[in-house]
Amino acid sequence: MLDWRCCGTPQVLFGGVASPQVTVVSATLMRAVTPPHVEEIVAVEVRLASQSYKSFFPFGYARPREELLIPVAIDIRGAHGARWMTDVWVFNDSDETINLFPEVCSFIGLIIPCGQKMLVAGHGALQLPIAARRSADDPGIYLFPPSDVAGRLHFSIRVHNLAQPDDIGFEIPVARSTDFRKGRLDLVNVPVSDRFRSLIRIYDQMRSMAANITVRAYDMSTGILLAQRQLALFLPTDTALRGTLFLHDFLSAPELRGHGSVRIEIEEADPNASLWALLTLTDNTNERVTVLTSQ
Repeated sequence: MLDWRCCGTPQVLFGGVASPQVTVVSATLMRAVTPPHVEEIVAVEVRLASQSYKSFFPFGYARPREELLIPVAIDIRGAHGARWMTDVWVFNDSDETINLFPEVCSFIGLIIPCGQKMLVAGHGALQLPIAARRSADDPGIYLFPPSDVAGRLHFSIRVHNLAQPDDIGFEIPVARSTDFRKGRLDLVNVPVSDRFRSLIRIYDQMRSMAANITVRAYDMSTGILLAQRQLALFLPTDTALRGTLFLHDFLSAPELRGHGSVRIEIEEADPNASLWALLTLTDNTNERVTVLTSQ
């Protein structure tokens, strides 16, 4: 054990770089300001005169990161012989190479390298390898670029039907942290027609252990409540998905017939839940898809 009382203030080094300020609080506690460093895991060393001690636990320099959601990353068969495939490209207009995944992770207090890397070169483009980066049952991918450069990443997410060679597909937006809403959100002016199959995907950014969501449809003109559905999810027993809920063909409900368009309200029982929703309308005659997102 180091005895600082004999020899003044200790020196604390992070990855061999000395802390600019060390304060001894007591015989068992000191505080050290970390020096600037790139994002990585480093060893911590305390020096006092000729004595030296290296901590068993490393220190992680973790760069603040923003969570981005690619909501539909699929390679699946659909109705009427369709084969849906997502192409995801990202262009990085910053000068630095960006890792779309964190460098530093923690597990039960232990700091460890994350292990995942998806690098986009500065002023370069990358097609994301979807199949290798997601569960077969998970509809989306979460990415974690550094917050200070996340706005320099420009995404193209296009879903197309491989069964139709001339199908150019449809664009899906990337959901950024600012797109999520607390507790409640709306899908506005949603058309009601027997021509379409509908699917509402509801994403909970918090991915809490339980979700209790109410979906309501109001007539767009009169504001009258037409229909209501309840969705409940209890992780991890109900599903392997991380806080993602689905509501199929809500717009085909008998209560909505005869109404031209509706406002869909999505509300979580927990007002602190952070929600975002994507609605797809698939035309039964030609498999063309229209995409609406929450506000």
